[in-house]
Formats: sequence, C-alpha cells, structure tokens
Amino acid sequence: MAGRMIPIHPSHPYESSASSSMRPMRPHVMLFTDPLGINALQLHALARALLLAMPEAAFSFLGEINILFSLPQEGGVQLPVTCVISDAFTWIAESVPAEKVPLWIVFHCGFPLAIWAHVYAELFFLQLWNGRRCCKTAASQELLGYIPKLKNIRVCDLPDGILFGHNNAFHVKNMGKILTNADVVIVPSVQDFLDQNSFRSIGIKRGLPIGPLDLLSPVPPNSSNREDCLGWLDIQPALSVVYVCFGCHSNNTLPPAEHTNVALGLEDSRTPFLWSIKQEHRPYLPEGFEERTRDIGMLVSSAPHKSVLDHPAVALFVGFSGWKEVLQCLLAAVPILCRPLNGEERMVSRVVHDIWCVGVTFDGPIQRWWFSIAIEGIMRGAQGDQMRKSVHKYRIMTMGAMMAGGSLSNNFEHLLKIIRMEEETI
Repeated sequence: MAGRMIPIHPSHPYESSASSSMRPMRPHVMLFTDPLGINALQLHALARALLLAMPEAAFSFLGEINILFSLPQEGGVQLPVTCVISDAFTWIAESVPAEKVPLWIVFHCGFPLAIWAHVYAELFFLQLWNGRRCCKTAASQELLGYIPKLKNIRVCDLPDGILFGHNNAFHVKNMGKILTNADVVIVPSVQDFLDQNSFRSIGIKRGLPIGPLDLLSPVPPNSSNREDCLGWLDIQPALSVVYVCFGCHSNNTLPPAEHTNVALGLEDSRTPFLWSIKQEHRPYLPEGFEERTRDIGMLVSSAPHKSVLDHPAVALFVGFSGWKEVLQCLLAAVPILCRPLNGEERMVSRVVHDIWCVGVTFDGPIQRWWFSIAIEGIMRGAQGDQMRKSVHKYRIMTMGAMMAGGSLSNNFEHLLKIIRMEEETI
C-alpha cells in the first residue's frame, strides 16, 4: 500500500454504461474498528459526521476483514467499496489489497502527538532498551529534544508499549507502519497545530486534523440522570463543584488505595463534588465517607459526562487524561486535574500541565494531602484563575477553527472531497 495513488480510470470513480455515458460511482465507505472495540464509539461518531455531510454515500461498519468480500448490494448488484476507514489499532486493514479498495484512511482518535511516538517507536526501542528485558530509563526526566514535535515530552511520558515492552509493544511499533502506509490520516484535534509539513516530515502522506467529534457529530444530551445528577448541580453555585470520573474501561482502573486518597482529599478540602464511581469500587471508600460528606457531595454510578462538564456549576474535572476527555474539558472550558495511568495519557497530561497550562498532573499515585492542596489551589487560588483563562482561550480558538472557513472546518471539507474522489490525497 505504500506510495499508493488513487487510480483515475474509466471504471473508477466513474462507471461505464452501455451508452458510454459516465455517472459518478456512489461512495461506499467501510469502517473497521480495533479488535477490542475500545474506540468503536468514536468511529461511530466519525461515521455520523460523514453521513450527515454525505447523505449520498453508503456506510458499512464491520469488525472482521473477511466481510469485505460479502459486500452490500444495491439493486441486486454488489456495491464496491471505494474507501476503507480503520482505527489506527486495526492492523489487519493494512492487508486489504489496493486494487480491492482504492482509498485507505486511518482514524487516529488518540492524542495527535502520540503519532510521533508510534512512528519513532523503533528508534526509541534501540535507544532505550539496549537489549534489556526492561527499559532502564523508564523513569528518565530527559526531554526528547532530538524529535522536534516531542521536544517538550520526557522519556517517562512515552506510551507503555515503548517503556515497558509488554503486549502493547507490537501494536505501538506496528501502528507507525500503519500510519505511514495509509493514504490519509485523520485526527480529532482542538486546533490545527499540526501542519501538512509536520506530517510529511515523518512519512505520512496526508494528515488532516478535523476537530473534536463532539462538534462534528453532536449527540442529544442524555437526560437519564437529570433528577439525580444534573438536578443536584442546578442548586450549586457557579464554578463551585469538582467533577470526579475515572472512566469505565476495565483496563483503566484507579487502584483501591487511590480511591481512598481521593475520597479523603475531597473531604479535607470541603469542596462540593460530584463523583461518578462504579458500585464495585465503593468498598474502597473510607468507612463513613458518604455520611460525612452528604451535605457537600454526591456519588452516582454514572453521569451524563458532557452535560456535567457543560454545567455552569462545574469548575474542575478530575480523571484520567484520555485525549477524548481532555477535548471535552477544553470545549467546556473546565480545567483538568490529571491522573495518567497508561497508554498515551502521560503525554497528554504533560501537554495539559506544562505546555497549555490548563491543568495539573500527578506524576505518580494520588496522595491525600497533595490531592487536597491541588483542589484548593485550582478552586480558590490564582492558579485556578489562570487555568480558566487558558482553557477558555483554547475553547475560543477551537470553536473559531470549526466555523466555516476555519482551518479544522476546511480540513473536514478536504476529507469529504477525498472520499468522493474529487481531490487527490497528495
């Protein structure tokens, strides 16, 4: 697939008829998710955005590559696939022959700068591992200054697969090949801070930051918890509540001791809080915590995440620094208290804390006293005021870039033209 160009010939993107007239082929986009389905919801959101903009196109959402050969039919005729969009972890999509699918787009739904870590993975392995079973510099504070886009990232911020060589190592290294072999790479981004020359410098043919999916494909607010959750927020003062949520994926679970320290830190700070915590994690809370904090806090099993972040009472989000969460916080203009746990979360939290200055990060396990001090500093100190100014600035920049004529809006238009075969990938 490397170096592929979109073929332009009579059978594509036009179909021949008996009268020798030419009519455009209906775009048929096939989407493949990662094997575990972790990013399936984001791929669905991308499909919704494309469907709204391209009602004439057909879309298939599949999880197995062999289904490519059992294609949908239109009028009894098999509808050819004109474009495959795959999650960056779906390495098997690389095996689809170019003659079968003329356009391959990779959707990297994670942190855009993590692309550089994946592309340079082999170099990192050579420099950091030196044949050892465990990376000897995994805790190194050394900056990666020899890679321009990562010059503010430390060695210890790199993804787990590079630092520790566990099962994700294969995916980390293989993703670099996938990204450079694809015709187009698209990334959700808060602003177009990665220009085309940056992508080409690492071998990516065409890179398109397309903006946050929450703006491209908005979903109606979930009101299922309105009475229990949003109703409680309605009676809280503006910018008074800490919203705590450590996600729902089993591979991203806060250790029991840290659940305890979060609870004690919240109690020490005497700050109103809303904590979305699964029932199976409640035994980790200190005895009597719910009773002692009943007047200032609320525990729920789940919460309408976006609606909570958008609520005027919420002043701070506490959670893992997943890229999707960070994007949602930036759009809601809510500072972030990050506890990176694995994957690319350390890279994201580094940018949140030291570059964008829109949050604070824990470099290790959450400690009770540190957590309480961090909350007080952000909620009631000058540090929090500055963070709110910074996060508001990024929100304004992103909203402007998503408007007609903005950089992110233009990139999405380029994507539509590429899928319709109206524009070449390079």
